[in-house]
Amino acid sequence: MSIMPPTSRRGFTLIEAAVSTVIVGTMVAAAVAVVGTAAKGAAGERAIRKGQTLAHAMMSEVLAAAFADPDGGTNFGLDSNESHADRTTLDDVDDFHGLIESWPTDHLGRQIPWAKSWQREVKVNNVAFGDPNTPLANNVQTGLKRVTVVVTSPEGRITTMVGLKSAFNPIDARPADVGAGRAIRARAFLQIGSTGSLLVAGAELLNTPSAATAPPPIVEPEPQKVEGTGSTEVKK
Repeated sequence: MSIMPPTSRRGFTLIEAAVSTVIVGTMVAAAVAVVGTAAKGAAGERAIRKGQTLAHAMMSEVLAAAFADPDGGTNFGLDSNESHADRTTLDDVDDFHGLIESWPTDHLGRQIPWAKSWQREVKVNNVAFGDPNTPLANNVQTGLKRVTVVVTSPEGRITTMVGLKSAFNPIDARPADVGAGRAIRARAFLQIGSTGSLLVAGAELLNTPSAATAPPPIVEPEPQKVEGTGSTEVKK
């Protein structure tokens, strides 16, 4: 009967264990730093997109309004029957001047859920065609208005969008034949789901008089959902 000699088993020494711990700890710290940087970058990118969305939605709404008051008012800013709390009463560009929202809303006044704690402000100024960057007094009529939308995120990130509205275009400089009916503006409404916020975008139509009869009352169309697209389409 033979007896096998005992096998020698050598474990980690204290120094080897300490070195391994340092190496693993360094790798974990580096990985955490990379993940943290990526998360901050993604959050910053989302904030930029949200700011641009809020600014563009408001800019489209403002520029879709008339250059001058369709009712003949001469005030710069709100008239007696208009209010920033109800934007459906605003019918010309400078009505939006001074509008400030601490919780941005859609065109119908409904708060946008993801925009809580954001702020949005609108400024409208008369400017000269040769120098559109210098604001002029409210009573100086130049035929050109500069619209500035400033959006501030909860973290203080600022998004600024600037647009120009001119009176000298086929729509706002239309002739005096009031009895000529025409389509002058179109607005598109986008709502995803039954509870989603309503976003509005507008455009002016380059159109010519189509009939020598008084135009019918303009009724704001209800958005109609297009099946299979998740978007909304306005049909007239």
